Amino acid sequence: MGFYNTVGKFVIGFIILVGVLAYFGVLTPSKANQVTPEENGILTILKQIDLDIGRYSVYLQENEWDDAKNALIDAKLKLSDVEIQASSLSSNDNYKADLINLISAYKPFLDALDSSIDYRKIKSQKDSLTRDKYNQLVNKYVDARNNFAAFYNQANKIQSDEIKTNLNLTNYITLIKDMDSQIKDLQSENMTNLVDVNTFISKINPLDGDVRYTATSIEKAYGNNLNQRMLGILTYFSTNLTYIHIPNWNPNSNIQYIQDPNTTLLQKGGNCADLSILFSSLAESVGIPTKFCFADTKHSYFEIQNKPELFKSDHAVIQYSDEQQNWLTLDPTCFAGTDLQIGDECNQKINYTVECYEVQKLQEALRFDINK
Repeated sequence: MGFYNTVGKFVIGFIILVGVLAYFGVLTPSKANQVTPEENGILTILKQIDLDIGRYSVYLQENEWDDAKNALIDAKLKLSDVEIQASSLSSNDNYKADLINLISAYKPFLDALDSSIDYRKIKSQKDSLTRDKYNQLVNKYVDARNNFAAFYNQANKIQSDEIKTNLNLTNYITLIKDMDSQIKDLQSENMTNLVDVNTFISKINPLDGDVRYTATSIEKAYGNNLNQRMLGILTYFSTNLTYIHIPNWNPNSNIQYIQDPNTTLLQKGGNCADLSILFSSLAESVGIPTKFCFADTKHSYFEIQNKPELFKSDHAVIQYSDEQQNWLTLDPTCFAGTDLQIGDECNQKINYTVECYEVQKLQEALRFDINK
């Protein structure tokens, strides 16, 4: 059962739940003449919340994120009104206790519905997800899963055996299992690999002030055709930069910070990814299209051709487009702090396989996402 079908059925089931509670006397006292204006007011607001949830479901299916969120905001505001009014009821029977339990169940339920919007965005915007944003959304979705579980636990607190029999709480367990499956899908290797790609490419910045200054200086010194620009960038790497194995390492989190190109310029060095990001930024700044590439130096190209599952990136390089629009592989690390001839000899020995991603294409997706 798909996640969104499950959510839809769950929403409908919750609305039915409210009706069941009313039928069995939890939301409506057993005798009509015992209904007070305050209790009637609460019932009216609960019906309005159901309508807000119905609007949310329609907007969600139509990918109208803002409208869906606004529907939930309306529902949450109404729920706050219900909570205030319920606390002032003088009823001594199960009515007030079960009503309070129902309100407590509503809160995580509405929060979880809110998070399902963000999950849907993850799936629709995966081409522009970077690591930080991805982690935030996954964490929020995990919280939503836990909120659904909290809803299940609150529903179990309703005292009437007749009502609990009609709640069919196994539906909630099914939903939680389905959400666990979705979390597993979000954390799959295919998803995280693409997120990693976007994280690196988001750092490439040909418009950065320091990058533009360096690139135009190189162009003025060496000329503006492709070979002259490439020679100028390679010479800059040879005379101004060094390879640093693990810059900006955080031993507490065991996470290595990926440098912006201006940081690499200021620090005068970086690791293979940092150098590739800078090289791509400089090349793109003077009009040379590039691809950012993950490389497997432990297996030959021919090995991975026969067994693609062997590919495991441990290095970063770039590709650039020549005047005939051929993509040529270049390893910026070969040229950092070394003689150009030695760097070229190193570059000629490349026999490993690479997975490459066109910088301009992915950055357009990233910019589109930011503008939205």
